[in-house]
Amino acid sequence: MKYILPALLLLSILMPAIAQLSDPDLDKIRLIIKEEIDPVKKDVAVMQGKLEGINKRVDDLQNHVDKRIDDLQNHVDKRFNHVDKRFEDVSGKINIVIYIVCALVALIAIAIIPQYIFLFRSNKTAEQDRKIEVLTEKIETLEKQRIVS
Repeated sequence: MKYILPALLLLSILMPAIAQLSDPDLDKIRLIIKEEIDPVKKDVAVMQGKLEGINKRVDDLQNHVDKRIDDLQNHVDKRFNHVDKRFEDVSGKINIVIYIVCALVALIAIAIIPQYIFLFRSNKTAEQDRKIEVLTEKIETLEKQRIVS
């Protein structure tokens, strides 16, 4: 009895799975499925139409954004071209100032170097003159000593 009751219970559960469906049963199932699928197909078609509309709007927006970006890029390029021209003008003026400064430095160097050389020579000459005076005094003293002795 212990084994019979669970076996009967198991067979009662498995019985519908073992049974075969007849053709009218399959037709009824097909009809039910078709009735359920038709509204879903209509909804999918509506959704596809809406999706195509959304895709078209996205494409239009993308084209509009691309056009605006191109316009902005052209505007920025024009502004930078103007700034580049100004930089070139300023660069030319700076180059002129650099050339003038270099010329002034060269002129100052040409004016100062001879003066420095002259100063160095005059110091050297003055030092030699002092030595000559000292030597002349020594010679005179020696001559006086010879004359006296």
